[in-house]
Amino acid sequence: MKKKNGKSDEKIAAFRERMKTLIGKARRVRHMILAALIVIVGVVFLLWYHLPMEIDETKPEFTPGASCSVFIYLCGSNLETKQGLAGKNIQELLSAEIPGNVNVVLETGGAGKWRSYGISNKKLQRYLVKDGELSLLEELPDASMGAPETLTDFLRWGAERYPAERSFFIFWDHGGSAAEGVCYDELHENDALSRSELMQAFADAHLPKKLDMVIFDACFMGSIETASIFKDYAYYMVGSQNVVPAGGLDYTFFAKALSENSDEAFGRLLLDGFLEKCRKKKQDGEAQLSLLFLGAVEALGTRFDDACFELHLRQKAVDDYIASRQLVRKENVENSLISRSASDTAVMKKTHVNVVDLTNFLHSSFGIDLTFQKNRVEEAKKKVVLYEVHGDEVENQGLSLYFPIQYEREQLESYLEICPLLHYKEVLETIYGNVPTKTIEFSDSGSYTADGAFRISLTEESREWLASVDCRLWRDQGKKTSVYILLGDNTLSFYEDGFQKGYEELTFLSDFRGEWCFFGGTPLLTAVATKEKSVCYTAPVAVNGEDTEYSFRMVRNKEGTPKFRYGIVGAAFDEYGLPSRFFSRLGKGDEVVVYTAANEKAQNLRVNAPFTVGKDQQMPEISKLPEGRYRYQFVVTDIYGASFLSDYAYFEITENGKILGNAEANS
Repeated sequence: MKKKNGKSDEKIAAFRERMKTLIGKARRVRHMILAALIVIVGVVFLLWYHLPMEIDETKPEFTPGASCSVFIYLCGSNLETKQGLAGKNIQELLSAEIPGNVNVVLETGGAGKWRSYGISNKKLQRYLVKDGELSLLEELPDASMGAPETLTDFLRWGAERYPAERSFFIFWDHGGSAAEGVCYDELHENDALSRSELMQAFADAHLPKKLDMVIFDACFMGSIETASIFKDYAYYMVGSQNVVPAGGLDYTFFAKALSENSDEAFGRLLLDGFLEKCRKKKQDGEAQLSLLFLGAVEALGTRFDDACFELHLRQKAVDDYIASRQLVRKENVENSLISRSASDTAVMKKTHVNVVDLTNFLHSSFGIDLTFQKNRVEEAKKKVVLYEVHGDEVENQGLSLYFPIQYEREQLESYLEICPLLHYKEVLETIYGNVPTKTIEFSDSGSYTADGAFRISLTEESREWLASVDCRLWRDQGKKTSVYILLGDNTLSFYEDGFQKGYEELTFLSDFRGEWCFFGGTPLLTAVATKEKSVCYTAPVAVNGEDTEYSFRMVRNKEGTPKFRYGIVGAAFDEYGLPSRFFSRLGKGDEVVVYTAANEKAQNLRVNAPFTVGKDQQMPEISKLPEGRYRYQFVVTDIYGASFLSDYAYFEITENGKILGNAEANS
């Protein structure tokens, strides 16, 4: 038996040895196959990387003296009704030196009231600007300028009536980004041309040839999505990533500069003239404009979408994906072109335009290193963005991208239907595909520490959704009424570096010091947006009789204490929720009325006594709040822009400025 067992053991050992040999050979073969695949993939990838971009280099030749037609789709909207802005640009055209080979044609409509030149608000009208006169060419029944068929009809009519060797088309009005549209008709419930309607209008027009340039004298239309519409219909595009100030383009030299220069040279002059006009009017702070070559847009879109494909693959491989989702929203809010804190008041209903700079998006994508892909996109973008100008307070880099900073499901779904970037859609759907009904939960909705500080705590499950924590303050109207009025929002983290510990422990302590922002001796009803190195505030005011918002920013000085950097007057959003074009600095002699709340939700405003801005009085002041009873609460905002409110903390400020906490204030 032993011998038999010995032979059996020998057979087993021999079998194992053979299996080891076979497995070793299999592993070597597998490693060779994998190595070969890696080499093949690497070679293919390098070949793909070095493949030239497919760019349509076709550009129109410039012939001095060539005939030229300029068509302006002038949707007056509330910009004309309230401020006469369209009429002011018409006046610039009438005072301009327009060469004989240039025809400038307008189609007017969309305004509740036209303030000059006898333009009707009952009809669509077409005018010729020639020899300093505005000549009526044709009248049509009223129709929405936000309807694609209205635009199509003007395009066809212009091509037939004023054919030319060179042709330019200008959209004049509000713009709200690719997700919102352009040309908001005030007479037709602010109907606007959406991205799909712009595509439909130009496709249906069947223009005989490409336009030389499409120009947007409207806010927030300088995006890759908008540019991708017109790559088949024009050679160049001009658009802004930001607010276009009230004065808009400089039309005084427009036609002459166009007549004497090639398209690209004219585009550069147009941008320079725009910025210079903004500077003269002290409206250059937020101004920005880009000249885009549309023949390279498709190649840029392909490379950007390649980067998004890589991003989407690696999104799904990231272990802590929720944290990366939080990061991308937080960092893109930092880079948003306009940002406001969420507020439930009627004063500031909208808080963001949902656009970010395309380059910044790749910089801040989910904490994933996309350096290689970003470099490829930057290479392609340089072919698209030929020239760009901007004011001192703008850090954009030439081209924008839709991103739902302020999450609106309906808007996002509409965008996903028309988004030209397949893999970017996948990125957005992954981030926003399953928004939970409850993101932020309090484990402590408000209590006091032993030393009297007010605190809140959040559950661990809230961490992945947390974006920011701010403070909202009310003042008692009188000791006997116990009716509080809203003073606005302030930020906690700006004042205390150690506040970041709250994000680690999910427990936040108030550092309120009894101070507030005052202007002209009146506390400002503020909304706040916190950025990494600064805090942006806005408050409702009237300047020289015009309702607007006072916007200002604070940055840290070298000692780390808050310091005002600059003040800007301008309504980021008007009464229709559209980006306003009135944006300028305060100046000496301006009459300002500061509005304050009339009730605890600021659904009505109280008008205070006006004051005149002095030479050194253009900035707000941080001052102690007056004697009285107050309450405040934490406002926790999630990564989708929803706000969650804590309990109230109560305190009292005495005549000598001493702050009494909850127990003392209610004794």
